Amino acid sequence: MLEPFIWMFKTGNFKMHFLQLFSIVFIFWIPLAILLLVLNQLGLLYDLIPGFLFKIAVFIVIILPFLALNGYFWVLTENIISRDTEIASSSVFNGKLNTINKISLPDWNLSKFIWRGIASIVASIILYLPIYLIISVLNVSVTSISNFWGFSISQVEILFKVSVIIAYLLIPALLWNYARRDSIVAVLNIPKAVYIITEYPLRYIRYIISYVLVSIIHSLIVIFIAVICGLAEYQTIAGGYSILHDSVTKVFPLILFAFGIYIVSLYFLFVYSYLLGTLAPECES
Repeated sequence: MLEPFIWMFKTGNFKMHFLQLFSIVFIFWIPLAILLLVLNQLGLLYDLIPGFLFKIAVFIVIILPFLALNGYFWVLTENIISRDTEIASSSVFNGKLNTINKISLPDWNLSKFIWRGIASIVASIILYLPIYLIISVLNVSVTSISNFWGFSISQVEILFKVSVIIAYLLIPALLWNYARRDSIVAVLNIPKAVYIITEYPLRYIRYIISYVLVSIIHSLIVIFIAVICGLAEYQTIAGGYSILHDSVTKVFPLILFAFGIYIVSLYFLFVYSYLLGTLAPECES
């Protein structure tokens, strides 16, 4: 369970990659901020570029870092899926062999990361939109389905819930297949997903449990940072954390919070990538 949290520190150039990932936002946003300030001071902010084109250009520059980070995640996951392994044993052989994953970080290619980030959004739409539409249609057509097939409404509702669970269980395997093939239609390869689940059921269950636990840990860290920055307080009566109403006036704590969340998110990018990349054995790559 500890390996997803520490594997990256055993990899060469991790510190350099982390710093490069950290700097992506500043690479795009600082020049944009300087340009906007200069044009505004010269009174040319809305004279050189039409309003709607200007807004589109600013929006693109703002989202480019997130596209790059998203693309890096999928390229990294692809590297983890195609990892090499080596067998290691203790100096005194006790009959136990340990498999060590040999993972290389992606070659730094910002344009590739951005393109992969765009492709991953398209793949996500292809994956989630049909599921959402099917669930929505079935959810509002329970009575019609019940009358057509002769089942009771309760039976149809049970079948509907089971179908939803099965659909969501397929998602990790479909995303793994997308990372492996780097094709937006790979998210539709349901036979491959079913094969991964049925061939490695215990491994798949372990992945789901690990993902849930990591997500909880991630959320708790975010809450902790919010509390440290003074942007959240513990409500003993309500039994949970809540954002303070006057937090919008706390500019400096908000900046610290944003930096903290950004750094934590970059770290967990490697954690989630490892979990997804090791969803199936290396022989399936």
